[in-house]
Amino acid sequence: MRDIMNKKYWEVSVWDSMKKLKQLRIPVGQITSEKLQELLRVLTAKHSLTDEETAKCFLRRNARSYSALLEIQRDVDDTSRTMSYLCGENPHCNARIVSQTVPKMPSDLAYKRVRKKSRKSEAASGIAKVSESR
Repeated sequence: MRDIMNKKYWEVSVWDSMKKLKQLRIPVGQITSEKLQELLRVLTAKHSLTDEETAKCFLRRNARSYSALLEIQRDVDDTSRTMSYLCGENPHCNARIVSQTVPKMPSDLAYKRVRKKSRKSEAASGIAKVSESR
């Protein structure tokens, strides 16, 4: 039985040149790709743009005063099969997936043992759970 878990997080960092200003960790399953990109835009606007510069980023792309300062750049690493996002120039924000190996909690291990026993007893009694489809 494995006593460790591998959790994946989006590591969102705000950088000013080579200095890290902020770092957030968000579990991968708790945010969509679209919301992550929106978060990067908001953090970039907050930490690096004036109100006027932010407003220019929301104009139509063919408008004369449009600014691409909040455009998201995607980078796919073929060797590790991971995607990262980058937004802004300086300061800028980036997001990448990181893994963290953590030990399982004793309560998780106990729950699995109890769950296995209950499944065995259900199988022995002929009772099976039916999942509902929506």
